[in-house]
Amino acid sequence: MMAQKESGVSIDDLDKDFEAQQLLLWYGLIAGAKMAETEVTLKKEDMVWVLDECYIDFQKAMYGFAKSLIDVQAEAFNQQEEKGEPKKK
Repeated sequence: MMAQKESGVSIDDLDKDFEAQQLLLWYGLIAGAKMAETEVTLKKEDMVWVLDECYIDFQKAMYGFAKSLIDVQAEAFNQQEEKGEPKKK
């Protein structure tokens, strides 16, 4: 993950690091723009102002994303248990 690599902050600590969240938003916008085949018109250094305007919505989106990752992991563990396979750490 580019934001994690650039910030040096672990994914577990992103919620505590505003600068890392700016990077996460930036790379998320870049990825979304590539998928939509458009260009990002904002600059990386503008992310502080973007987050200032929508921080609560950003946090809600981060929570939803984290919850979906947990749900996917839980489902994978359940499928492993049903097959009698040991859990991977």
